[in-house]
Amino acid sequence: DVAAPLQRLDDIAQALHDLREGNADLRRLGEQIEKTRADVAQAKRTYEDVRVERGQLGREHERLARLHEQCAPRAKRVVTPLQQQGLDERLKALGVLSLENLEAHFRQISNTLNEQLGGSQAEHNRLENLLLGCFRRYCQAWPEDSGDFTVSLSSADDFLARLQRLENDGLPQHEARFFDLLQSQSKNNLLALQRHT
Repeated sequence: DVAAPLQRLDDIAQALHDLREGNADLRRLGEQIEKTRADVAQAKRTYEDVRVERGQLGREHERLARLHEQCAPRAKRVVTPLQQQGLDERLKALGVLSLENLEAHFRQISNTLNEQLGGSQAEHNRLENLLLGCFRRYCQAWPEDSGDFTVSLSSADDFLARLQRLENDGLPQHEARFFDLLQSQSKNNLLALQRHT
């Protein structure tokens, strides 16, 4: 028989309700109990929120510690004032630096520097080929004067020393004078030949 116990529970709940409503002290006590229950529920929610936030902050701390460990060897590198100035200019052009965009900014700077390094390397190779071409032409034009030279960058000092000696000896001026004499002498010889014929 379930109906009798259920009726008994309803009667007890009604009696309890009547007691609370009829007695001001019991009503206040009931309200305080309900308020305390609400405060406890809010405290549990706040505790859970703080626990989750603390976990997130712990993970963020670990991530930043790993980044710090990665950056520590880089921080010990010696940077010249010119390098520091260039880095400062690049960072300033990217805008405000924060922990959130630090990695992205440095990745962008690294990519830009790698592109510039590639361009510089290509220009270096181009200039090296031009220089070796000059060395090669000199060796072909003046084999007796360049017999001990090799067409390589390691011989650049030898080639430059030879150029300096030729310039100090005034070869460019002598060469111009030689060509003037050769031209005037050729004209004179042609005129002389024309007179004899």
